[in-house]
Amino acid sequence: MISVLISDDFDSIAGFNLIGIKSFFLETKEQLLDKINILLDDKDVSLILISSSLVVKAKKEIFNLKLNTINKIILEVPSIENPSSFSGFLDSYLQNNNKPDGKNNG
Repeated sequence: MISVLISDDFDSIAGFNLIGIKSFFLETKEQLLDKINILLDDKDVSLILISSSLVVKAKKEIFNLKLNTINKIILEVPSIENPSSFSGFLDSYLQNNNKPDGKNNG
């Protein structure tokens, strides 16, 4: 199965390409929704990663796609241009997963 990134940031695309994840640069809501629908029809794609800066442009539509898509995962990833979203994501992750056994005991 294939993982795909959709982003509006060239640095993110370069990084994800380096680790073998196919990436697409898009800027508009229409481009984003068209590409998501194409990827949803692609039987080889199982994970669609979308940068948070693009999710904002089509939040309602992407939320509905997440609810109604059964055989694929659509996941928002923090954007480089909004580092506070990454910081908040990372802080939350570390607070909830800070014990070796994976349980938050504090």
